[in-house]
Amino acid sequence: MISDWNFTVPDREWLIPDWLPAGRIGLLTGEGEKGKSLLALQLAAHMAAGGGLWLGRGIKEVMPPVSDGVVVIAHWEDEAEEIRRRLGWIEALEKPDAAGSPITERVK
Repeated sequence: MISDWNFTVPDREWLIPDWLPAGRIGLLTGEGEKGKSLLALQLAAHMAAGGGLWLGRGIKEVMPPVSDGVVVIAHWEDEAEEIRRRLGWIEALEKPDAAGSPITERVK
């Protein structure tokens, strides 16, 4: 019985507060051609770039900031050139300052 459990439940760690838990498998689903891959790539790029605000493509509501972290992109739909093209587009939207290296150099 649950009432027999004798332990304290730790606070959940989040990559995006109340949206994407850390250390867990997530699932992004929806109809085709709606931007799921681009959304996931924006999230990954901003995690690799040090965290912070990560979604700005015509979104009126500001999403919670993402934590920084190590990112591995495993993509089976688009070729590497398309991923680099999209990362360049994301970076151009952000207009990063000259102090940091480009997102395309930080995402492996």
